[in-house]
Amino acid sequence: MRRENNLRIRCTPKLEVLALLVLASVMLAPTASAAVIGHLTFDNCGSGGAIVTLTTIDFFLPLLGGNGCIMTGGGTNITYSGGGPLGASDTGTVNDLGFTPAANIDFIAFAGNPNLHFDLTGLGPGPINTGCANSTNVNGIGCAVFPGSPFLLAPNGHGTTVTLPVNGVAHDTSSTSSTWTGAFTTQLNGRTPASIQTNILSGNSESSTWSFEGDVTAVAVSVPEPVTMAMIGGGLIAFATLRRRRSRT
Repeated sequence: MRRENNLRIRCTPKLEVLALLVLASVMLAPTASAAVIGHLTFDNCGSGGAIVTLTTIDFFLPLLGGNGCIMTGGGTNITYSGGGPLGASDTGTVNDLGFTPAANIDFIAFAGNPNLHFDLTGLGPGPINTGCANSTNVNGIGCAVFPGSPFLLAPNGHGTTVTLPVNGVAHDTSSTSSTWTGAFTTQLNGRTPASIQTNILSGNSESSTWSFEGDVTAVAVSVPEPVTMAMIGGGLIAFATLRRRRSRT
């Protein structure tokens, strides 16, 4: 009888070690970590550009009613699950803004990468200042066309640099999403910020070629993989067995 008790006492630590090892494996097991990540640059295809009014942005070609053609640049290096990678000279589209409320879905998309999605969630913020400089002096203060406008107009010494900051969510076939931030920029040579502001507020438009540069960063949110769920089950079984043996003892 004493021997049986000793045997039980020796078995209990082994079960404890097993349970701890299983749970440690769960804690250290890799979860779904694949996500969209990397650097993204693109500009308008061929003779394309953008026409900007007080309330709309029409990326062309084509003009009106369609999404503008884009082509990635040499600095592009996007990896993701379900395809890719996305590199230089890949073509796609960017949604016009102000014409349809659904323009935020697949705001940026690439024909050869159907599992890669860039949804738009925000524009700007633009500067608070609306007092635009009437010169191209590089020391001039940047301004917004109107209060709340997402555009930044900044004199650059030979004209005005117009910047539109944007941000959103990128996703692929994995269970992990990413955030992306970037900016559209264009140079309007020989134009002052004040002249551009006056033109837009008068109901007219500005047209120019443009470029985009941004970064995509993974968000640390994931769903346990099947192997992780199996390990969790194993840990629970080990603890249940330990509990039963202790009760018998």
